[in-house]
Amino acid sequence: MNLWMWDSQLQFSNYSENNLKMAVLQLVHVILIIAELWLLMQLGRTLKRHRLCRTRVVTTWLVLVAYGAGSVLLQLVWKNQFYFSDLLNAVFPITRNIFPLATAYIIAMATFPRVNELSEVNRRFLGKVLVGMFLVATVFYNDLWGIKDSQNVLFYLMVMMVGAAFDGIELPDHWRRFVKRWGTVTLLVTAVLAMLMPTISVTIHYDMSTANRFSNLSDGLLVLVALGMFLLQKNQVIGEHQILNGGIYSSLVLAGLPLLRSHYVGFAAGHVGNLGLKILLVAIIAGAVMVVGFVANWCLRRLYSSLAITQHYERWVEELPSHLMEWPAWLKKFCHRHWPALTAVEVAYGLAVISNLLMFTSWKVNPAGSMTFDNYIYLLTAHQGTLLFTTLLIWLVFKLVQSLVKRYWLALSIVVPLIIIWGNGGLLIGLS
Repeated sequence: MNLWMWDSQLQFSNYSENNLKMAVLQLVHVILIIAELWLLMQLGRTLKRHRLCRTRVVTTWLVLVAYGAGSVLLQLVWKNQFYFSDLLNAVFPITRNIFPLATAYIIAMATFPRVNELSEVNRRFLGKVLVGMFLVATVFYNDLWGIKDSQNVLFYLMVMMVGAAFDGIELPDHWRRFVKRWGTVTLLVTAVLAMLMPTISVTIHYDMSTANRFSNLSDGLLVLVALGMFLLQKNQVIGEHQILNGGIYSSLVLAGLPLLRSHYVGFAAGHVGNLGLKILLVAIIAGAVMVVGFVANWCLRRLYSSLAITQHYERWVEELPSHLMEWPAWLKKFCHRHWPALTAVEVAYGLAVISNLLMFTSWKVNPAGSMTFDNYIYLLTAHQGTLLFTTLLIWLVFKLVQSLVKRYWLALSIVVPLIIIWGNGGLLIGLS
């Protein structure tokens, strides 16, 4: 819900009004933020306690790719729309940073077990430093650490690391009473401040520029409240099984992928006008997506266990190097073993560059109207998506020709001049 409620498509969330309704929304926002921060700390604690195999980490990334590709296919079938950028987002979800929470989740799976190697004193110090960073940024209201918008990998890793750092701490009774008392006070003060900030912002700045000062995920006071709830659990992890078997991860991915999220928010924005009913509709959609996520995860697990290639895939992943210094030797061995396939891909990429360059009618391009670039620099920096797609098409042509002639070098010698001739034909058409 916290991913959707404050989307600009929902007309009540863009701080366009300063009234009682906005104050209520601020209170709802505070509650949802505390719940999300608490959940992130739970994730950090669980991923720190369990050292998951590399196969699980790689498979988690593949699940993200599968869901992204499925969302692109769904949009193509349902809306009859297809954008190549959406396909790139699906295939390269981490490098294109389409869903920072999922990226942080995958990084935490691979690295958080290392926290167990730290002493308890060092872990507590690390946790205090992270909480202090949130508080300093809140006091000065400046994006000191690059986490103010909270939609980046660093923010999610910091919050999850707070949960991992404070895992295993048993509070004495007097400290539990202290945390309950002052946690409640902090929550009440922050809630009141969040409800008043729209009015304060309009009064001082004549706009809503600071209306969300105490109602954002990186607010240090809300981090303290969530941490207090986290510490009062007595080291009990709620939903640990669902976290480890991937159910919560599937739900988060289905809820947070931009392509799917826009449909959820658009549905809620266009079907209900009343504020209370709109919030209720968003809650119902969130519950439905969570159920679908658990069901989809169960289906994927069953499919994964039934595939014949599963054992080969797990064996290949486990053979990957464990240390950084082992990678050069592994890469050298991999290239020596698979040089025909790698050579074909490299030739296809080179032909893609050549064929696209031949489509230009001059050595200079002027895409922005006021700036001029060399066409090859413009192509390599601004159109990698086009180059990758063209590479894929050329590689498919090569594999088709290879399947017909049954000879690797013969197929390559046929495809190379064919693509160059095709590019020259496009150039002649453009000149004519």
